[in-house]
This record gives sequence, C-alpha cells and structure tokens, in this order.
Amino acid sequence: FLGLLVLAMVLPVLIIATSVYAVVAYAMSNGFEISQAELAKIMPSAMLGLWVVFGVIALVTMWVVKQGLSISHQYVGPLDRLERELMKTTQPDLSYRLHCRPGDVISPIIDPINRLLDSAEKQARRTPRQNPPSN
Repeated sequence: FLGLLVLAMVLPVLIIATSVYAVVAYAMSNGFEISQAELAKIMPSAMLGLWVVFGVIALVTMWVVKQGLSISHQYVGPLDRLERELMKTTQPDLSYRLHCRPGDVISPIIDPINRLLDSAEKQARRTPRQNPPSN
C-alpha cells in the first residue's frame, strides 16, 4: 500500500520532468539556442516548480487516502458488527435485538430489523411448537 502511495506521488513528477526535458530538447534541436547562463537562470525556478507540483500531488494523495480510509471505516466496521449481530438472531432464542453506535451509517435500518424480530418473536410465541413425530 505504501509503495502505491509513493508511486502515485513520484510518477506524475517524473512525467512532468520528462516532458520538460523533451520540450527543451526539441526546442534546442530545432535551432532554439539557450545559453548556459540563461539555462542556469531558468533551471532553479523550473526545479522549484517541479517540487511544488510534487508537494501538491503528495498532499492531495494523502488527503484522498485519508478520506478513503475514513469512509471505509464508516461502513466496514458497522457492517461487520451488523453481520455478527444478525448471526446471533438466528439462534433459537428470538429475544436478541440489534444494537449500533450513535451515528453509525447502519442506524436507520436497525429499528426496522428489531421490529421484524419483535414480530417474529410474537409469532413464535403464538404458534405452539410441534414436536417431531417419534418413530
């Protein structure tokens, strides 16, 4: 994962640097002369520009990763807990009810599921258990 993050930051800088090099090489091959003095004046600002681009890309990449992790944690944790709690409702004891933390993304569906479990429990109480026929 860290390797992908580094690649996402370094690759655009390499592409930009290669593009700048290609433009300068093309210009020089077509008779556009740049003296060493002029090149020495241009290079520091060009390099600074590349580092600014690199920094911006790094910050944006880190922000995107942080947002992605935050969103995934908002959904994965509650859904995993919901799955475990739903497995508890399959036990013969129908009195178990689902719970969630305040603010969980699954909180809107907990009450309807608990009402469904209430209904199933009431129905199970009304319906007498039939013993299987013995042979």
